[in-house]
Amino acid sequence: PQIPLEEAHFIDIRQSMQNGGGPACLRLPAPLTEDEESSVNPNFLLTDTLLDKLTTWVENHYRDHLSPNDLQDPKLHKECQEALHELSSLLK
Repeated sequence: PQIPLEEAHFIDIRQSMQNGGGPACLRLPAPLTEDEESSVNPNFLLTDTLLDKLTTWVENHYRDHLSPNDLQDPKLHKECQEALHELSSLLK
């Protein structure tokens, strides 16, 4: 298969990953040209409106704690499915 990449830049994130990694490791700014930006799916560009919707989504779906007993609760599975469905709808 062809890969439509002309160039790849590798960044050492070992230190970040050793400190727990997570979403902070993925917030690497990537400046785009106008042509590149126009080819990005607009549903994935963070706007004030999308940020507000995502903030509300997090407030509605993220638990402030999770215990081992919660992992046995079928309601948790249903909550996760509902959250994923709503997030998928937000991001189209």
